[in-house]
Amino acid sequence: MKARFKQWMTNHPEILWGMLIFALAFVQYGNTLTHAYVWDDDIVVVYNKRVQQGFSAIPGHFEFRNRENFEDFTGYRPVTMSSFSIDIGLFGMNPKGSHAMNVLLFALLCVVLYRTLRHLFPKFHPAFAFFVTLLFLVHPIHVEAVANIKSRDEILSLMFGLLSLQFFVKHYRSGKSLQLLGSALFLLLGALSKEGALTFFAVIPLTVLLLLEGTKRQKLIGL
Repeated sequence: MKARFKQWMTNHPEILWGMLIFALAFVQYGNTLTHAYVWDDDIVVVYNKRVQQGFSAIPGHFEFRNRENFEDFTGYRPVTMSSFSIDIGLFGMNPKGSHAMNVLLFALLCVVLYRTLRHLFPKFHPAFAFFVTLLFLVHPIHVEAVANIKSRDEILSLMFGLLSLQFFVKHYRSGKSLQLLGSALFLLLGALSKEGALTFFAVIPLTVLLLLEGTKRQKLIGL
C-alpha cells in the first residue's frame, strides 16, 4: 500500500507540490484560528441581522438593495456575504470557525496561484511556480486579508479571478468552448465576491498578448 502511494505521488508530482503549498499556507496563518471578531467584522457578521440568519439568508444576499442599509454597507458582494452566512450555519457566532475558513480559502488560493503559474509557464521547472507562490504566501501584505474575517472578499475575488485566467488560457490553447464558459463563470463569481475581480477583464487579454504563444494576429483572434 505504501509503495503504491509513493509510486502514485511520483507519477503525479503536481499534487505533491500543491499539498506542500497548502500545508505551508495553513501553518503560516494557523495562529489566527484563535482570534476574535475585529474591525469590520462587526458590519459583515456580528451586527448583520441578515448574515446571522444562516443558510436561509443566502438567497437574500443576491437581491439588489440600497447600500445605505447597514447590512449592505460593503456593497453588492453576495458570494462573500453568503459565505459568512454559511459560517453562521456551520459554527454559529464562533469566530474560530470563520477564521479557519479564511485560512483554508487562502491556502486554496495559493494552490490556485501555483497551478495558474504552471499553465502560464509550462516549460519552466515546477520549482519556479513554487517559489513565486511561496513569496506570495509569506508576503506580509496579505496578513489583513487572512486575519480579518471581513477581508475574505479579497481572497475569494482573487481566487476566482485566477481560476478565470487559468480556464481562459486552457481555452486559448485548446479552443474548447466549455473552458471559455468556465472562465466566464469564475469571473462572474469573482465579481460577485468583490468588484476588484473585474480587473481581470484587463489581466486576461494582457496575459494572452504578453505571455502566451502565437502571432499577434492569432492572439487577437483568440481574444
